[in-house]
Amino acid sequence: MTPRIVAYCPTNVYGRKAYVSYCYPRSDHEYFRIQARIVQVFKEFPSVQLIVKEHPDTAWTFPLRRFVQDQGIANCMFRKDEPFEDLLSVADTFILDSPTTTLLEVLTTDKPLLIFNRS
Repeated sequence: MTPRIVAYCPTNVYGRKAYVSYCYPRSDHEYFRIQARIVQVFKEFPSVQLIVKEHPDTAWTFPLRRFVQDQGIANCMFRKDEPFEDLLSVADTFILDSPTTTLLEVLTTDKPLLIFNRS
């Protein structure tokens, strides 16, 4: 039996940037806590493969990588340079934490989608 593959596609951290009329979350620290909790859930389901698709504009080391390593979450892998479109055929389910362009791309499939957005 092949493992289920879930793709989690977080958006970029904001630092000192902000989008007009868009405020999610209140801080990068809060956003990291949300990301960490989402990833941590998958430690309880080792038969599910989690792929975290890093935002292509992330210019620094993605802190979630260190968190996954420190927590020993073996069923989590990261992808950055691969185009998001390549994951559309690989993943069985998608998790988005912000309704950005990735939402429109996932909607072109018939695959389950979970959107978490606090704003």
